[in-house]
Amino acid sequence: MTTAFPAPLRVLGLTGGIASGKSAVGDIIARRYPVLDADHVAREVVRPGTEGLARIVEAFGPEVLCGDGTLDRRGLRQIIAHDEAARLRLNHILHPLIRAEIERKLEALAAHHDAAFVSAALMLETGSYRRYDGVLLVTAPESVRLARLLARDGMDEESARGLMAKQWADEKKRPFATVEVENAGDLADLERHTWDALDRLGLAVDRVQRTSRG
Repeated sequence: MTTAFPAPLRVLGLTGGIASGKSAVGDIIARRYPVLDADHVAREVVRPGTEGLARIVEAFGPEVLCGDGTLDRRGLRQIIAHDEAARLRLNHILHPLIRAEIERKLEALAAHHDAAFVSAALMLETGSYRRYDGVLLVTAPESVRLARLLARDGMDEESARGLMAKQWADEKKRPFATVEVENAGDLADLERHTWDALDRLGLAVDRVQRTSRG
């Protein structure tokens, strides 16, 4: 696959449904390879004073701001969970800004690394997975994901199910994945599955990295 990223850097996609454990897999991979988390980049591009925050306020009004001028992310999630047009409007604002910042970061990584991962929840839905040299998909049963989401974000069940419904089911995602990591067990299982997936992607992982917690 031909990508727009700097040679000889190999860039892999990391994705999975909300509360699938994608971030946990990213933490494991980060012991060996850089992982750029699109959620973290999304926070960077909406900091106070940025173009991203100004455009969101213009689109949704000043009520999406906290008292300190930062974005009320929880409030915004509640809005888009029940309004498809609002979700699409937000994506139209954020996705180009996030993509440009990720490309800038990958340019910097290319001088020191031979591979890197970009973690993004919606890369299959948006088609951005086509930019990468392979996709690692993290899956988990829907009931497990729902329980994690309710416990993690303090969200009501209706809103949580609404967010989950905006994403493709694992069955629809699997045909686009190069490798899959199932996250239905404990951390030891997740680590083993993750290292096996990197092996199948042809990426080197040594014994120390497999056992490290640092």
